[in-house]
Amino acid sequence: MLNVKSQVVIRFAGALGLWMSCLNIVQAQQAIPYQNKEGKWGYKTKSGKKKGSPIYKRIQAIVVEAKDKLSTLFIVQKRNKYALFNSNGEQLSQFSYDTIYPPNCEKPVKLVLAKRNRKYGYLDYKGIERLALIYDGAESFCKGVTRVQQGGQWTSIGKVVKKKIKEKKEVFTVVEDKPEPRGGMRRFYRYIRDSLRYPPEAKRLKAEGKVFVMIAVAGDGTLKNVEVLRGIGNGCELEAVRLIMNGPKWQPFVARGNRKRIQRVVIPITFKLK
Repeated sequence: MLNVKSQVVIRFAGALGLWMSCLNIVQAQQAIPYQNKEGKWGYKTKSGKKKGSPIYKRIQAIVVEAKDKLSTLFIVQKRNKYALFNSNGEQLSQFSYDTIYPPNCEKPVKLVLAKRNRKYGYLDYKGIERLALIYDGAESFCKGVTRVQQGGQWTSIGKVVKKKIKEKKEVFTVVEDKPEPRGGMRRFYRYIRDSLRYPPEAKRLKAEGKVFVMIAVAGDGTLKNVEVLRGIGNGCELEAVRLIMNGPKWQPFVARGNRKRIQRVVIPITFKLK
């Protein structure tokens, strides 16, 4: 008969052995890029086992912030297009980007700069377009702040920079308008319903849910920013951004007496299979 202390030690040793085995499996699954004699790139595990045939033109590792930890991603080039892969060599985004830029920051970034059809935007660690590709120019997202160009003007986005502003005593009547698409919200959601193209991968996996997109609307009705707050993956975020970018124009409005003021609006877009 074993005493209670011995049983506890044995159980702890068993649990520790199981945990070490799981750790070894996870470590073995992590992919390591390699290049063959023909110059093609592929992946292999830490044990040296190759994962498929090397078919890529180039693979480059980068480090990004993924929630509360750091994560390794791979920028992969196939022919003349780029995509993001995770540390296991699994594809996160489509090969639809003309370039995905390695961050040139001192510390790991949360968003990665990408370019498609001469427009710039940002991808997160899941390969989701968090800031839609609508900018004419952009820089790396260092320390949570970046600069983007739109309409010939450069603007800083990211963390809020607090500035001391001298108050001016003015008396005026404030007429508050809410940003609204032309024709109203009911017509806007009718357009969303009629124009939505269910992504093939989402349809295959029967993925359903809501994609929440936040847009920044200027007082003249122009869209200054489009950001995916939450999505369901499988191409639904890209479709949501496409719908908003191709949708009805937004009406000019006045906020706090200022037509130049930018207002943010969150738009939920529902993906539901019939």
